[in-house]
Amino acid sequence: MNRKTKRKIRLKSRGKNLFVICSIILLLSFYLNLTGLFEKQAFGRTDTYNTVVVKKGDTLWGLAEKYGPKQDIRKTVYEIKMINNITDKYLKPGELLIIP
Repeated sequence: MNRKTKRKIRLKSRGKNLFVICSIILLLSFYLNLTGLFEKQAFGRTDTYNTVVVKKGDTLWGLAEKYGPKQDIRKTVYEIKMINNITDKYLKPGELLIIP
């Protein structure tokens, strides 16, 4: 006869404290993520955006150089792609883009 015994998990005070701290950190990270505070801190900007209509010959690199001259162009290109959900490497004339 095989009997499976259920053992209760018992946490000592150190384990309980660790569990509470981890739970608080997890809940706080969800809250900050929902409010967008992580995104603002990650890019180091406030919510100011330009809208641009793509012209023939425009490239992501060129737009990033024009609208983000004081920062890394690769970062600006990445932000433009993320904000506008761009997956294709070519821009279409007449397309409206949001530029950070």
